Amino acid sequence: GKGDQPMSINIALNKNAKASRYIEPYVPSKAVDGVLAPISRWVGSSPVPSYGVPSPVWLVVDLGAEFWVNRWVVKQMGSVGWTADYNLCDYKLQGCNYYEWEDDDFLHREDHWWDMDSVADNSVNHTDRTLQKPCKTRFVRIYVTKGIRCNPLLASIVDLEVYAADPTSARLTSLSLSAGTLDQAFGSTNYNYTANVEYASSSITVTATAEDSRATIKVNGTPATSGYPSGQISLEPGSDNLVTVEVTPYVGDPQNYVIRVNRDGSPYLSNLTGFEELNPKFQKDVFIYVVYVPRDISTVRVTPVAEDPKAKITVKTLNNEEVVPSGAKSSPIEITTGNNKIHIKVNSAFGPESKNYTIDVYREN
Repeated sequence: GKGDQPMSINIALNKNAKASRYIEPYVPSKAVDGVLAPISRWVGSSPVPSYGVPSPVWLVVDLGAEFWVNRWVVKQMGSVGWTADYNLCDYKLQGCNYYEWEDDDFLHREDHWWDMDSVADNSVNHTDRTLQKPCKTRFVRIYVTKGIRCNPLLASIVDLEVYAADPTSARLTSLSLSAGTLDQAFGSTNYNYTANVEYASSSITVTATAEDSRATIKVNGTPATSGYPSGQISLEPGSDNLVTVEVTPYVGDPQNYVIRVNRDGSPYLSNLTGFEELNPKFQKDVFIYVVYVPRDISTVRVTPVAEDPKAKITVKTLNNEEVVPSGAKSSPIEITTGNNKIHIKVNSAFGPESKNYTIDVYREN
């Protein structure tokens, strides 16, 4: 499948090459020219004197772009008719993505390079190695710590081949929420969505299914299992709830799907005052109340308090309708003998939700 099989193109062929040292005419470019002949090789030497302990020697190739490298082949002197004593002993493949090609000081800095694979005590004529997991790099370096067996101070490579894996899928096949629905049908190449949820949804889960079972998924940075609900994601009222689903493929760069979740603001009152006694006692999810007032009372004023101070509160009676700020008293409301209904409507500051509270005010005869 994709990501397992190397691409068949040698991506190091005829690319720019440099080395820590080389001996004319065996220049670095000869290690990547595709020619298998003793004259067409790179030869490098440890700095002298090194008292028999070889200093590392290296060959760098600029692949020209970032690739997910997963295979490398080093063809040694033994592959062009010399004995195995002329094959490299200890060397490794390294990668680097930040590189100043013209800056030779930069070339010598070890902290920019990381190991991708290594070979120890080699004797064979060519090594053909596949990485356990492809590595993304633009530059590759063959870092030789022990050169050819008959003279470890010398390094020689007839040909270096580098291969890369095709990127695998970073796409989802489905994406859904435990509350609310996406504003458009899910499409694996649509990466931005909006969803609206009611105020009651203080948290949601996201279920994302990856196209490739080897991909990994994170929801807002927390690992999630493909095809199963994520952990709970808390939502604040309003539009500032971004849910990011990051899909990291087996090979390749991550892809983000982003959902902006709009949660309605609160449509509830948190208190209702202005009367000696409400029946029943105020609770935000109780919507009908009864009040008895003595016969000498001709007006009342109600003070509605919204759970969200930005919510719109409208107080409506038989003869009047007014918007009352949260926590403020209404204008005086005339009370006649019998039942007087006061309607209080709360509209969410954000979203379409509303709740209606009713107070039946009875005045004694």
